[in-house]
Amino acid sequence: MEAKFKIDDVLKYISKNIVCGIYKITSLTGCIYIGQGINLKSRLSHYKRLDCKAQRKLYSSFKKYGIENHIFEIVHVLEINNLSKSEIISELNKLEINYIKLYDCFNTKYGLNLTSGGDNKSLSDETKNKIGDSNRGKKRSCEFIRNMSVSRIGKPSWNKGLNMSLEARKNMSISHIGKTQSEESNKKNSESHKGNKNHFFNKNHKPESIKKQREANSKIIIQYSIYGEFIKEHTSITQASIDTNVPRSSIGSCVRLETKKAGGFVWKLKNKLKH
Repeated sequence: MEAKFKIDDVLKYISKNIVCGIYKITSLTGCIYIGQGINLKSRLSHYKRLDCKAQRKLYSSFKKYGIENHIFEIVHVLEINNLSKSEIISELNKLEINYIKLYDCFNTKYGLNLTSGGDNKSLSDETKNKIGDSNRGKKRSCEFIRNMSVSRIGKPSWNKGLNMSLEARKNMSISHIGKTQSEESNKKNSESHKGNKNHFFNKNHKPESIKKQREANSKIIIQYSIYGEFIKEHTSITQASIDTNVPRSSIGSCVRLETKKAGGFVWKLKNKLKH
């Protein structure tokens, strides 16, 4: 059953029962917002109090045109008999994603949704740009950085134990092919490693390290994808770095088996390959 009224009419319509489902809000200009709620009466009551500042676009529309000038519709009522709470949430997430796609109200000119819905909280381009602009140029204090570091001591990395699928690895490898850094990025990277900023400042390589590095630099280097697929043969580490824009030091570390990969690729010395 579908209800299409002002917000007070909708609240009166659902006041006698707990209605669970998907709702649609349309502004005077035709902009659309799709949302979900286990208890739609409670959810819509928040809107009547303008308790929705986190939903930036929708809140701005309410403030500009007045909430009484928006159309509220219950587009899908979910029957929750014999369903657990987790099952209800899962079903609502699926429905919300589908209805957002149906009404094309995410990342579009007339869409009021800030995410793609459900558990998949993909941000719109506009939201990403605003977050980026607000953080650009910010410098964290030494105390803030130290506190962040301390708070992570003893905690495992968020991706520890997670295994990427072969498809994800392949896509990541492909996405790095042909990528180059801008002159500005190269300059900043260079400046950040000069003088006492360099972790190797006032230190010397061990003779055996120098020997290994020279051997690595003077040999033919083979470039593979992370799946072991042959990509290209390079005459030296320097040439490989020029061809792929992967730092020489990173390729060298991979060749010396200090790291498993560099720049999204696997690097090996040709004369050490088993035939």
